Amino acid sequence: MQSLGGTWARQDPTAALAWAAKQSDPDVERWVSTYAVANLAAKDLSNAASSIARLKNPEAQREAIAHVAILIGSQDPERGANWVMQLPETQSAPRALEQPVAMWAERDPDAVGAWLNQQSAGSRKDAAVSALTYMLARNDAASAAAWAITISEDGLRRDRVKSIVGTWAAKDSAAASAWVQDQKLAEPERQTLLEQIAKSTKHK
Repeated sequence: MQSLGGTWARQDPTAALAWAAKQSDPDVERWVSTYAVANLAAKDLSNAASSIARLKNPEAQREAIAHVAILIGSQDPERGANWVMQLPETQSAPRALEQPVAMWAERDPDAVGAWLNQQSAGSRKDAAVSALTYMLARNDAASAAAWAITISEDGLRRDRVKSIVGTWAAKDSAAASAWVQDQKLAEPERQTLLEQIAKSTKHK
């Protein structure tokens, strides 16, 4: 079924979408719809958003958006990120931004930073910032930490800061410690980070 559906989605994505919409099995609908929309986007990006909006299955919508974003982003990551951001926030999952932003950040992190400064706060911006920090952390932990601390969702912010501080401490524990001390953090979080740095120092 998957092989047949994938072939049909490539050859006649419009017909495949219409067929998928009539299926009672949500997994079949999601799988065929995702590939059909991706193939429609490859031929005519202007129709992709409207095709996605017609999908009944919310998970199919999210997966289709992610596939299209990757498709666009592989050629032009800035365009891929902007395409996701122009969709209604209720329609696009934040994770759809992760790959185009990561690809863009690998090429030009400064441009990504300038773009992020123009975006409204929310889950999609948080996902994009998180993707940027992954790329920055390898070679510029200070910049990665500066971005991570701006994430509005508390759980994601804590996770990214903890990961970055750990990476940073392995290379320069004094700088990592000074940064933690300088941030407006809840005291339990600050102490957790400082203890993490201290452990990293002991293991050197």
